[in-house]
Amino acid sequence: MKKYLIILEGIATSGKTTIIKNLEKILSSSHLVRIFTEQETLMTIIDNHQFEVAHKHLNGLLMEFKKTPSDIIITDRYHFTHAFRTEKNLDSIHELEQTLFKDFNAHIFLLTIRENKILERVQDARNRRKEWLGKSGILEEKTKYYTKQQKKMRELANQSKIPVTQIDTTNMNWIEITSKIIKEMKLNNPTREVLAD
Repeated sequence: MKKYLIILEGIATSGKTTIIKNLEKILSSSHLVRIFTEQETLMTIIDNHQFEVAHKHLNGLLMEFKKTPSDIIITDRYHFTHAFRTEKNLDSIHELEQTLFKDFNAHIFLLTIRENKILERVQDARNRRKEWLGKSGILEEKTKYYTKQQKKMRELANQSKIPVTQIDTTNMNWIEITSKIIKEMKLNNPTREVLAD
């Protein structure tokens, strides 16, 4: 029986953290769930833009995926994020995707925001991100960066050998999105009462 691997990709503010909390709440009642947080998948090499470093990091995470006894793995970011940050297409990590496809019941969920609403999300996030406070031009800078990142991730979604579902989170309908992911993975249906709005 292959382990389930749920890869959540998307720009900051797209709702990955909320969705992961919802998935963990419902799935942990009947499954052994292991969450790989952004601290593990990105922050340890946050300043890296070299492909070789990112590739080594992704392979290290893959080994951790294989070693965990959990039957469901949920990861906050994975190879789309690092492909974008190192300016690579998925051809460069073809063997990694092949392994994901062969060894796991893997599915990528790309959380997106309508482009004309990205600035609004960035404005909302500014109050929660201390490192953004007081920086001149930060809203425009982040909006431009996230718009570029989301466009690239949509291109990567079309290249991926792993099944990809793009989900628009603009309306922040977290319960519906969580239910959609569980249904797509063919897992047990969530109980609405335990999910975060």
